[in-house]
Amino acid sequence: MPSKRDAVKKRIIDATIACIEKIGVSSISIRTVAKQAGVNTASINYYFGTKENLLEETFKSILDHFFFDIQELFTFVELHSYSLLKVFFTFLLKGIHKYPRLVQTLIFNERLAPKYRESFLRYFSLYIQEIARRILTENPSCSPIEATLRGTQMLSVVLSTCLPFQVSVTAGFDLQDPSSREQYLDLLISRYIDWIPPDRIEAQRELVQRYTQQLFEGVPHDQE
Repeated sequence: MPSKRDAVKKRIIDATIACIEKIGVSSISIRTVAKQAGVNTASINYYFGTKENLLEETFKSILDHFFFDIQELFTFVELHSYSLLKVFFTFLLKGIHKYPRLVQTLIFNERLAPKYRESFLRYFSLYIQEIARRILTENPSCSPIEATLRGTQMLSVVLSTCLPFQVSVTAGFDLQDPSSREQYLDLLISRYIDWIPPDRIEAQRELVQRYTQQLFEGVPHDQE
């Protein structure tokens, strides 16, 4: 059970995230976060010291939780590579569209992003390696470099949706709509994972939905 100190810090961090989404990171102040969290400014100063420390701990917490969830995904050994990628990319897209300002701050903000870029690159490199390993296990005719390139190209396409401008919006294609998002991912993944027959993909569709919900909502295995 979390201590009172941990609970208050979490409430302040959650409030910081909400404020970033509402007004943007450049407009955040200790006062606005305190109001959102329902605490006084002295509490924030006590737990975090400065606004810069508050933002740093907030982004560190976000990344720690994000990477922990993704690592859990790669323990789902019953998923073939198509389904694994479907869960992975659905999770990414839902996160990007739920927290657009947060994601853009972490990637594009020239003051803050450099602090976290190395972590992003290190973890995503590990994910690419795991995707490549799955591909090679299922399709030995792929060379290691081809398997790596397939994973890299797919991830690059999905991450491009967090750009400040999105072609999908001007084209009238809303990736926040679940059916549009699924169509988008099926078309993308099928171009790179072309050895799994449609019946095996369909057989895991409900499993993909369940695991995606588990990751995004933080539902533990033993509570399902």
